Amino acid sequence: MIELEKKMFPVYFATYSSPLGKISLAANTEGLCGAWFENQAHFEEKLAIRLGISTVDLPHGDIKRNASLQSSQSILLTCKWLDAYFAGEIPTALPPFSLHGTAFQEEVWAQLTQIPYGMHTTYGTLAHQIETQRNDGRRVSPRAVGSAVARNPISIIIPCHRVIGANGSLTGYAGGLQRKQKLLAFEQRTIGVM
Repeated sequence: MIELEKKMFPVYFATYSSPLGKISLAANTEGLCGAWFENQAHFEEKLAIRLGISTVDLPHGDIKRNASLQSSQSILLTCKWLDAYFAGEIPTALPPFSLHGTAFQEEVWAQLTQIPYGMHTTYGTLAHQIETQRNDGRRVSPRAVGSAVARNPISIIIPCHRVIGANGSLTGYAGGLQRKQKLLAFEQRTIGVM
């Protein structure tokens, strides 16, 4: 059995106050590795396992930006991205990511970043797009795509809220269906103004 060596990086944390509630941010020296809404089900524990750190090191309550956070350029870039997004602008450049998932999850998360602002797609469409890009004849299950989407560690910025059910229904969102509905409506209003 081969054991993978985990790279250990310092992880910086901040809390961003959004119109939809507080968003906890986590970044290491490679990039943003987590962005999740307050009370998002068990995400902190999942992030801790992926990063190989103790949950004691994770944010609880309102974390203030401090000198150590200033050294994390990814946190600062993420806050600027979120500021622009919630101001009704369409952010163009994504902050750097430090994703920690399976190869398939990372493939799905990369596909999510291609969904245009204000648009939505389905799990089946994403599965078909991945099959087409692979071009190796292997089928991709919409259910497997849904499972990977549900484990997206970077809410809003990797826009899993833009994925809906085949029948147009709003399906699960780790940040809560009300937030998903509000994010989609916000983006629709924003592009309607442009």
